[in-house]
Amino acid sequence: MSGSLASRSSVATALKTIEVASRASADTDEIIEKWVKYAQTSGDRVKKIQHELRQKLMDATGPLDDLRERLRSEAANGDAA
Repeated sequence: MSGSLASRSSVATALKTIEVASRASADTDEIIEKWVKYAQTSGDRVKKIQHELRQKLMDATGPLDDLRERLRSEAANGDAA
C-alpha cells in the first residue's frame, strides 16, 4: 500500500510540474507575441518618420536648387562685371 501511495504522490508531483511548465510556456508565448507586436509597431513608426524626413528633404531640394542656380548666376554675373 505504501508503494501505491508513493506512486500516487510521484504522479501528483509530476502533474503539478507539468502544469507549472505549461503555464510558463504559455506566459513565454504571450511575452514573445507582445515583443513581436512592439517591434512591428516601432518599426512602422520608424518607417513613417523616415518617409516624412525624406519627403521634407525632397520638398527642400527644389528651393535649394533654385537658390544654388541664383547664386551661381550672380557669381557669374559678378565675375563678368
